[in-house]
Amino acid sequence: MVLWASGPNGGLHAVGRLKSRSEKRPTPDFRPDEAGPSEYRVDIRIVRHIIPHITRNVAKTTPERADLAVLKFANATNFPVTLSQWRAIHALVPLDDSVDDTLWNGILHWARRFVETVDLEEEEREYKVRAAELLGEARTALTHDGDWREPLLAAFKATNTLGWRIPLDVRA
Repeated sequence: MVLWASGPNGGLHAVGRLKSRSEKRPTPDFRPDEAGPSEYRVDIRIVRHIIPHITRNVAKTTPERADLAVLKFANATNFPVTLSQWRAIHALVPLDDSVDDTLWNGILHWARRFVETVDLEEEEREYKVRAAELLGEARTALTHDGDWREPLLAAFKATNTLGWRIPLDVRA
């Protein structure tokens, strides 16, 4: 089973296995009211999280993956995958159960994928340098009895250093 996310950061995010047959179950609370009181559901087990995920552009680099139905029918949810498509996905994701991910080969595989897909200089450095500047402003204001709260709040809003569940209201 291949788990694909849609949207601007869409792509192949995980591979899993079905753990149960499809059966009608109560609709979970996170689903919209329009889903009704029950729906067909299955239990799954995630076999491998794919980090960084396989983007649409990477998925399209072979004819087999380019032909994945998920790339053609964005409004549907469940798609079959042919054996040749599965093999093409498997070429990007090491799924052999005998492979020990703690060995260097597994680490190097993911390190290469990371280096090929993430430009840390472009995606990470600039906003973190800006956050450091704002934190410096907050520190200067604090040491000079100034208003340090606004620059501190701006610094934390400018980064992903705090989880989204942590409230940022430092004005209180």
